[in-house]
Amino acid sequence: MPPVDDREIARRQHRAMGTLAVMQCWLRGWDGIVLFKSHFLRVQGLERHVRIERVPWIVEDFGEFFAHRKTLNEADEFGKLKAFASLWLSRYKLPDEFWSGMMPDTERLKQIPVPNLRMGVRRLLSQR
Repeated sequence: MPPVDDREIARRQHRAMGTLAVMQCWLRGWDGIVLFKSHFLRVQGLERHVRIERVPWIVEDFGEFFAHRKTLNEADEFGKLKAFASLWLSRYKLPDEFWSGMMPDTERLKQIPVPNLRMGVRRLLSQR
């Protein structure tokens, strides 16, 4: 089990990101937002990957801001899961069938089955 300090630091980072995500949704009239691994790496100052034990923390901590959360993972050419890829946050539940199959998040975003559901992808922090 990681030290308590790691968990508290992660919780604070996730709360800051959750606040930014809520503001992005509110300003743009979105019902949800997709955060890619690159968003987490940049905001959290990580270089290559999100630690696998951190993924449940991410889902739990963003629950304060969005009722429905889903993480998607990268897979290798054989379909074996490799690493965290994205976090989907929404005020509304998406059907279970929406998550089946392997495809890039950008393609999945185009296939949202809920009428009038507005989901966005946006950088939480601008590039320097």
